[in-house]
This record gives sequence, C-alpha cells and structure tokens, in this order.
Amino acid sequence: MPFDHNLKTRWYQEKDDLLKLRTEWWTVVHAKKQLTLNFKQLRQTSSDALSELEPLLKKAEVFGHQAREKLRK
Repeated sequence: MPFDHNLKTRWYQEKDDLLKLRTEWWTVVHAKKQLTLNFKQLRQTSSDALSELEPLLKKAEVFGHQAREKLRK
C-alpha cells in the first residue's frame, strides 16, 4: 500500500488548526480574566471615590445652609 502524502499533509494541517484554536481560546480566556479583574478594580475605585466624596457633599450642604442663614439675616 503506497503512502498517502495527502493524508499526512491533511493531518499536519488539522494539527496546526487545532493549535491555533487552542491559542485563540487561551487568549480569549486570558482576556476575560483581565476584563473581570479590571471591572472589579473599577468598581472598588468608584466605591472608594464615592466614600471620599460623601463627607465633602455633607460639608457643602452644611455650608450652603449656613450661607442661606447669613443671607436671610
């Protein structure tokens, strides 16, 4: 039985395609992990910023009330 070079070539091509797919799959998995991490960090950062902003807003509200009281007098 003669050796089928087309079969060998097709086998190598399919192996190469599988390696490419595996590489692409790992790229997608890594990107998803990175996006999840970035989202968690962004959510924490926005939470931290909000907690820093709340006291400033309260001070501004008190200052606004005091200013209105002074203007009424």
